[in-house]
Amino acid sequence: FSAMELSTPAGLSSFSETGSPYADSLEEEELVDSFINMESADLCEESASHAPHHQRYRSSNSVDSNTSSQTSRKRKQSHVCSSDGQLPRSRHRNMQEDTTSTLTSSSGTTQIPSPVGNTSVCSKSPAAPTTSVISIERNSQLPSIMAQVTPALFQDQGLGGDDQNMANPDDGLRLVHLLLACAEAVACRDSAFAATLLEQLKASAHISGDSMQRVTCCFAEGLGARLSTMSGVATRSQLRIPSKAERMEGLQLLFQCSPYIAFGFFAANEAILQAFEGKKEVHILDLGMVQNLQWPALIRALASRAEGPPNLRITVMGASMNELNEWGKELSDFAHSFGVPFEFNAAAESLESCVLSSSSLGLREGETLAINSVLQLHRMVKESRGSLKNILQSLHRLCPSVLTIVEQDANHNGPFFLGRFLEALYFYSAIFDSLEASLSRHSPHRLKLERFHFSEEIRNIVACEGSERVERHERADQWRRQLSRAGFQALPVTYLSQARMMLSLYSCDGYTLAEEKGCLLLGWKGKPIMLASAWKPYQAPPPQSAAP
Repeated sequence: FSAMELSTPAGLSSFSETGSPYADSLEEEELVDSFINMESADLCEESASHAPHHQRYRSSNSVDSNTSSQTSRKRKQSHVCSSDGQLPRSRHRNMQEDTTSTLTSSSGTTQIPSPVGNTSVCSKSPAAPTTSVISIERNSQLPSIMAQVTPALFQDQGLGGDDQNMANPDDGLRLVHLLLACAEAVACRDSAFAATLLEQLKASAHISGDSMQRVTCCFAEGLGARLSTMSGVATRSQLRIPSKAERMEGLQLLFQCSPYIAFGFFAANEAILQAFEGKKEVHILDLGMVQNLQWPALIRALASRAEGPPNLRITVMGASMNELNEWGKELSDFAHSFGVPFEFNAAAESLESCVLSSSSLGLREGETLAINSVLQLHRMVKESRGSLKNILQSLHRLCPSVLTIVEQDANHNGPFFLGRFLEALYFYSAIFDSLEASLSRHSPHRLKLERFHFSEEIRNIVACEGSERVERHERADQWRRQLSRAGFQALPVTYLSQARMMLSLYSCDGYTLAEEKGCLLLGWKGKPIMLASAWKPYQAPPPQSAAP
């Protein structure tokens, strides 16, 4: 079994039949692991629940993998969430309806309920279509992307299967149940028992093991950080937070070794290129520049236009002024080498604090504006969603020709800790499975991108609350709802075949690609991971005076 199959959120309780260890002290209380699905901005509904997973670990650490799957009875539930996201110890009822799906392996068939609330399902990506030479020449992003990602791919290519033995499914199940038991103990503020389970997790999982062990290490670190913050209980292993340089290195390795980031850049650039067709003066507002990874491919594509390159301006927000100036110089040299007139503007302000207006951004009359957000807007989502609403309305008033958005397609913004934990475990298990299929377990690239990038995201989702929790990923339906309320409408996806060509650069068959209601979804074996979409205002905003 893969880590993704073992950690299916709605099915983890089917492997054990236990009661809550707190039932004796809390009359009629039921402690429930919940899979939270945000149905709207104002309504949170816990749509599936699970029996507790940690009572058996007080007497035994073994897992009975032959325990039959059970369909839970429906229960009506109402929750009151505490300010720190913990599950309150109050009497409540559940509403649960588990749906099961069959997962088949070489050892037999195991019934695992499928996740509830996962409305976006990617279809299997067919073989790359035959594309004419003219199409490839027009879309000159592909040679640039190939030059950037190919060296790292070839260094580790082909090492993801032959040198790795299949892990024992029972070992994976035991890790999953230990994780759930520990998360439940943390939610119940049982610090001593949670610390004991953490020691078992750290002894059972290794950062260079299979995908289940690796993802377990990341979640164990997050649980340890939450436990320390919550109760002050010291754990033996101290968390090492990656430095800024290490996080940047991890992101660059993710771009080179997997399609998740490259896919987002490619889709955003395609939408921007279409908006810039026939335009002479173009301006890109980048809401959070991710190193110099995205724009070289776009500059090269603009240089190859039949009518000649436009005058290109890029305004970047969010990083330090020293970094922005360095990146600007690199981009300027690159653009000039391709004969593209280029101007770079740096605004070392955060998106949340910056006043987004035509005058503050220096917008000029007659230029075509594109706004680009790659993995940025989810950081503006708060409990009240007021911050995101204000930002989207400000972007709408700028009247861009296109707004490109790339985000993780996941629900990591639920108000309840256990539900958020389950969703994150299933989501990152799929990502770690994809890395297992394409990179060696001994690959230094894989180890760095997991520890410097994904581990930090998991820690923030699991350990942090309030303003410190910034990894608030949401599903495509939620983004559609928020953007529609702000006055945007989705643009059609016209570059699906080109995106499939880009995926063909990666020698792994598990990636899936689908178009759904104006969003392009990249997934792993049907589980959506990334979404890319393009938007434009569907109603004219109030006029603003442009800068001279």
